[in-house]
Amino acid sequence: MGKPAIAAFLRKLQVFKSTADVRRAGEMFLRYSQVGDDMLALRPIVQARERPRPLFLQPLLRLNGQRGACPMRRPPVLRTVGIAKWESRAPPCARGMSDDVTLTEFDASADGLVQSFQARFDVTQPWAAQLLELAQRDAPHFV
Repeated sequence: MGKPAIAAFLRKLQVFKSTADVRRAGEMFLRYSQVGDDMLALRPIVQARERPRPLFLQPLLRLNGQRGACPMRRPPVLRTVGIAKWESRAPPCARGMSDDVTLTEFDASADGLVQSFQARFDVTQPWAAQLLELAQRDAPHFV
C-alpha cells in the first residue's frame, strides 16, 4: 500500500512541476501540510520520548616507543611478509618501533568529542586559535 501511494504522490507532483501548475501544486502542498487535531494530540508524547542523536567517537590508537607517542597507521593484523611493506609506508615516528599500543576511548558526549580532538591534535598551534576565533564568530548563528 505504501509504495503505490508514494508513486502516485510523486507522479502527481511531477505533473504539477512539468506543467507549471502553481495553483494546483499550492493546493496539494497545503492539503498535505495540514496537521489534524488527532496528530497534534500525539505531539507531546512524541516530544517526551525524543532521544538525543547518537554520537559515535572513534577510539584513538597510538604506537608507543622511545620517541613518544605516534598516530597508529599500522593495520591491526599483519602477516610476516606484509610488515616490511608497512615499515616503508609508516610515518617516521613509527619506523622500527615495538608493537606497544595505547588505546584511548572517549565518552559519547560533547565533552568526549572535545577530548578526542585535543588528544589527536596539538591545540597550542596558531591554527587552533584561529579555529576557536571562527567558532566564536559563528556561535550566534547556532543558538
